[in-house]
Amino acid sequence: MLIHKKHLEVRDKVLSDAGFRNELILSHRELETSKALLCDYEAALVEIDRQIAPFLVRRARIEERLQTFRIAVAPHKQIPVELLSKIFAHCDSEADPFHIDDRRPIPLNTLYPWALGQVCSLWRCVSRTDSGLWRNITVKADTSSEHLFELLPPCASATLVIRDSAYSVTSARNIIPQVRVLDIDMGTMDIKSLFDYLPADILGDLEDLHIYLTRDSIYHSSMVLPNLLPSMGSLRSLKLGFAANVIPQAFSLNFPWDQIVSLDISRVYAVDVVAMSNYIQKFKSLKSLIITLMDHDEATLAIADGWLIMQAFRTLPQSLCSLTIEARYGDFSSKSMHLVLEHMQPEAWARLLFLDLTAAETAKGAMIKQILRHCVQLVRFCSVIPHDRESSIDHRVRDIALPHLTSLRLVRIEPEDFWIFQCLRVPLLKNIVLENLHPYKDWNLYISTVHEMITSSGRTVHAWAETGDRFTKRVDVVVV
Repeated sequence: MLIHKKHLEVRDKVLSDAGFRNELILSHRELETSKALLCDYEAALVEIDRQIAPFLVRRARIEERLQTFRIAVAPHKQIPVELLSKIFAHCDSEADPFHIDDRRPIPLNTLYPWALGQVCSLWRCVSRTDSGLWRNITVKADTSSEHLFELLPPCASATLVIRDSAYSVTSARNIIPQVRVLDIDMGTMDIKSLFDYLPADILGDLEDLHIYLTRDSIYHSSMVLPNLLPSMGSLRSLKLGFAANVIPQAFSLNFPWDQIVSLDISRVYAVDVVAMSNYIQKFKSLKSLIITLMDHDEATLAIADGWLIMQAFRTLPQSLCSLTIEARYGDFSSKSMHLVLEHMQPEAWARLLFLDLTAAETAKGAMIKQILRHCVQLVRFCSVIPHDRESSIDHRVRDIALPHLTSLRLVRIEPEDFWIFQCLRVPLLKNIVLENLHPYKDWNLYISTVHEMITSSGRTVHAWAETGDRFTKRVDVVVV
């Protein structure tokens, strides 16, 4: 019995030693595995440190620049709010909507107001309350611009640009009551679906509408716009682009045309202008008119168009003070311009404050002189100067008095065309701009001629010129 008991004790001990040995082996294996993992982790950590190193260097540079920026901005943070508001207002002063040198005003960079707000919290607060900074923000109607609408302050007046897809408006549908300018290309768009997606309250605050109408969109407009346009009680500026022969349908729509003060009509033929003349008297408050003529393939048609346009312009509203007539795609439309200038009534010229004749390439110098003699109220004048010998013969007599002229811009002028300077009496002239000059002409003649015209004024006059190629040369003349 004792022998059997001892045998069991020995067996248990052997089994216990075997279990311990197995546990030891397993522990050793786990230790080896842990060491391998530790080596892998250490290698990964070294790789991470290697990747972090450039970012640490970049961070140090950014912190250095940030510190420099903070030092530079520190004085600006102490500018009184009243002074800061005046600075912003001065940098973004109200532009003259009928400025002849800026017929197509370019909106401010969309990021500009937000950039001011990044200087400091004070600038951010002031910029968000300055309506002038947010007056010309342009945002395209797509999903990528939705966050821009959310960031617009209550004082913003945004321009919403819609191209071809009415469904793109849905992303900004609930946050665009701040839109004051609506720019729509109706080329392939159903206008009914567009206004179904636009919120109704946007129309009441709309101040400027740009819309290109095709035959199909005119058809839809005749069903939709008569009910929508009367609700645009704040609309003051209208820019229309037409396909051929749609003006009668467009201007027969039910709309208070007499509240429009600025009208821009592009891509029209002379026949369309004649059709417009039947409705032009509806614009009783019109101050600015821009018409861009398309070209014909035959000179005879262009001349006939000029005659029709001349008849149409006899009915211009008496409130008109700014006129721009442009011609596209060649000389034929310029010949139409020639007849317009030749037959327009003197009293129509006398009412104008701003005149742009950059398309009058076929006009004679004598015609330009005659027009200027009638424009006694002219403040700003822009034109090409005809290259004809007849005008340069009698250039010593200052027989054109423009007592109110302050700005003069001449395009494609050459030194032999400087007779225009020697014909003018302009006591209030402040700015002269010459564009697209020949780079190899006699600049001394330019300087002496400008001096001769402006030295008698006794005022400070800024004059500069640029050539139209890569050899740009700028000449500044300041006479006190």
